[in-house]
Amino acid sequence: MRADAVFLRAQVRYERVSPAADAALALEAADLAPDDDPASAASILIESTCAAKDAGDLGLLRQGVERLARLRLPDGDGDGSGDRSGSDSDSGEALAGAAIVAWPDLLEGRPERAVEPIGRLLVAARERPLDDLPRIIAGFSGILVGDDETAVAATTAMADEARALGKLTWIPYALEVLAVAHLLRGDFAAAQTCLGEALPLAEELGMTTEAAVLGAIAAWLAAVHGDEDGCRALADQVGPVVAERHPCGAALVAWGLGLLDLAAGRFDRALDHLEPVCRGPVRLDYPIRAVPDLVEAAVRSGRPERAADAVADLERWAAHVPSPAARSLALRCGALLRMAGGGDGSGAPGAEGAGDDVDALLADAVEGSPSPYDQARARLLWGEWLRRRRRRTEAGTQLEAAGEGFEKLGAERWAQRARAELAALGRRPVARPHAADLAKRLTPQELQVVRLAAAGLTNKEIAAQLYVSPRTIGHHLSHVYAKLGVSRRTELATLDL
Repeated sequence: MRADAVFLRAQVRYERVSPAADAALALEAADLAPDDDPASAASILIESTCAAKDAGDLGLLRQGVERLARLRLPDGDGDGSGDRSGSDSDSGEALAGAAIVAWPDLLEGRPERAVEPIGRLLVAARERPLDDLPRIIAGFSGILVGDDETAVAATTAMADEARALGKLTWIPYALEVLAVAHLLRGDFAAAQTCLGEALPLAEELGMTTEAAVLGAIAAWLAAVHGDEDGCRALADQVGPVVAERHPCGAALVAWGLGLLDLAAGRFDRALDHLEPVCRGPVRLDYPIRAVPDLVEAAVRSGRPERAADAVADLERWAAHVPSPAARSLALRCGALLRMAGGGDGSGAPGAEGAGDDVDALLADAVEGSPSPYDQARARLLWGEWLRRRRRRTEAGTQLEAAGEGFEKLGAERWAQRARAELAALGRRPVARPHAADLAKRLTPQELQVVRLAAAGLTNKEIAAQLYVSPRTIGHHLSHVYAKLGVSRRTELATLDL
């Protein structure tokens, strides 16, 4: 009973004080757990390690991991011989524990030692149903190794079950992981939809830390959409909270502010925002994917040396995780640094052979990236490089594709960059079919309602999932039909949303 009471206090501290306070108190709770109930101790230690990771506190994380690795839990066959390190057990809980035990290696720059145990959990998450804790650990772990697809699948299943069972406080946590995974894979509409559901629920439940983290994700999305006022307002609102409590949230806010300046050509200011992201306590967590933005800011401001350590971190990570996304980001950095060989970071011709290298690196970056946003960013760099080397036809092809990609994603500031480059070639932008993108006509909640309705759910079933009334769902759908130009529910399934 004492263990349960202290564990509950620890979880409350996550929201009311900080993740670090949660992690420290959860370690105390684990010490109180009965020796004959290792499963309870494991649940408490998983809470501690997840909170320590969120806190960016590797010392607390190592304490939790060391205790977790010593626990012995029943394996999937129930014979009691399973080791929490995962070598002899394939239960979801044991696989999740083994993945967590690998986190310090990943976050301390030893990805080669972390990939195998994390990979086993991700395979299980793809192949069979898991409980809530293994699912959310799979979500975190997938993002850490660049497997965003598995992170999305595992966390979507968890969010669906949390809704179905009324586990209200789990919903924002699941949707946070899901929003980050969608953000990193370039599905900004899906990320925004997650926030549309999670943020009001977190605020209503008094989850102050979680609401601030969700606000940090919203700030990043506002930045990539070119909403400078919205991004800065969110940064002012949630920045102080995440700066004190949640380093990954703070890194997202700084990354977003850096993106605003980078897209606007304010490279010195972008560098000042992005350098702490890529050098700070969570630089080897998912903010490692900000490194290409840091490199671009450093190269274009004439100081590529300021990105050298971060590039080394990214290249080491990309070399060991089985992720095309990671490799594509590293290739983009390599191309940018080859461009810097011209001396001014502008993409002017540099050393002999540099042009061929840049072409090859960016071609591979475009081809290998699963993210439409990262593809468009690589194409923009490539088009700018080609234009400055007077390869006008090739430049136009890449810039048009980049602009089309940005417009489809709603990344308006980046689309403006592409249009400006095309104008310098003497080309006028032409209308694109996706300018009438139906999904952009809807609010995030309307989009969520429509997707569920298109999947065949009734108003009552949708209302139960979203914790609103069926009447509210009917109200949303009546507006949606007019916006989408349809008259019947069955037509929704035929639309590209």
